[in-house]
Amino acid sequence: MILNINDVKKIYISRFYKAYNIEKSDDEPNVYTFDISYKKNCITDGLVCRRYDGDTVYHESLSFHRQYRQQGHGKKIHKLECKAYRGHGFSKIVLNAARDGVCAWSRLGFKILDSSIDNVLLDIFRDFLYDVYYSSEEHETKKKNIEDIMKVCTDIKKLFSKDMKSYILPNNKQSFADYLYDENRFMGPIKMEKEL
Repeated sequence: MILNINDVKKIYISRFYKAYNIEKSDDEPNVYTFDISYKKNCITDGLVCRRYDGDTVYHESLSFHRQYRQQGHGKKIHKLECKAYRGHGFSKIVLNAARDGVCAWSRLGFKILDSSIDNVLLDIFRDFLYDVYYSSEEHETKKKNIEDIMKVCTDIKKLFSKDMKSYILPNNKQSFADYLYDENRFMGPIKMEKEL
């Protein structure tokens, strides 16, 4: 599929979102970079980069300024993208998630392609529970609660399910994504994909 600048611009037109500073790469065909605004404020941290190749869209980069994270912008923008991609005949999205992006992309239906990463992330999640949730409780209570949570959370799909959302995105506590980012516990990129 071939998209032009106007096609890319149309993907991100909505009531509140707009793509601007759209540029096509001189070196690589079908590669576009741009910024995204929300209510006229730039919410992206660095340029967004998308590559359109055959029936696949490659999300090369997307990052939000910290103050715009965990507010649903990624989900809303992703819905706009999926609708437009299907309309243009694309069937798959592939990306390399940064360590903190794994949480967001997983919740949006992307699958980690390397299954060896699953156990690493589950171990880090266990550490996260100890460090963030139960640092003030007695040791035995802490251990029992974590064991109960980990009995439910046996694989990556369950880790990023709705049942675990209150642990992944807690109120008034550090999120698992921020834990992965701030603690530098896991290095990306992690290859992920989603069928449209």
